Amino acid sequence: MRPYLVLIALLVAAPVSAQERPRIDWPSYAVMVSGNVMDLWTTHRAFQRGAVEGNGFVSGQSIKTLIATKASFVFGLTVLMRHLEQTGHPRAAKVLGYIDGGVTWGVAAHNTRVMR
Repeated sequence: MRPYLVLIALLVAAPVSAQERPRIDWPSYAVMVSGNVMDLWTTHRAFQRGAVEGNGFVSGQSIKTLIATKASFVFGLTVLMRHLEQTGHPRAAKVLGYIDGGVTWGVAAHNTRVMR
């Protein structure tokens, strides 16, 4: 038997932990997290200037509650993105991160206009 066939057979039969795991697309995570942080920061600044929250889900909440809500959302989305990457759907994870990041950066831009 040829040595390279043995090597291929060992690599294919190797447990998942020993095989190459999907690479994490760090830019999509960075866009998602930074967008949410900027949304939170600009929302807080707008509140300080007398603005009212337009999102009925979080209206009337204190900044501490908003931080907890935003942190739990970002944590859940991060877990979902990582799960998608590990189960063979890296493109879906990437798209999800970029869409959320784009939306929240847009919300942050809107908040800066409200603050003026």
